[in-house]
Amino acid sequence: MNGESVLDSILDINGAYLALEQRLLQADRLKGMSRLGLSQELANVLAGLSTTQTQKLAACGQLLCFGRLNDRVVLSMLAVASARLNSGSLASDAPPNEQV
Repeated sequence: MNGESVLDSILDINGAYLALEQRLLQADRLKGMSRLGLSQELANVLAGLSTTQTQKLAACGQLLCFGRLNDRVVLSMLAVASARLNSGSLASDAPPNEQV
């Protein structure tokens, strides 16, 4: 992957992430802040960005989103959700008279 391709990918990811942030914040500010891990001040700034400002921010060359998987609470929630999904899929894969 060359440098230009990487920057194009970062631009695409940033644009999509900023659009998602703005949609979540517009739909339900408090829930969006919680899901995104944003302070009220940052949420206000992001929700108030114009299209031009959003495009410029997306093109900054730095990835704007980050994983929060280093948080033990998040990791344990994901593990529990995964276990529930796996046990649910096992039950649904069994023949109708043979529930797991």
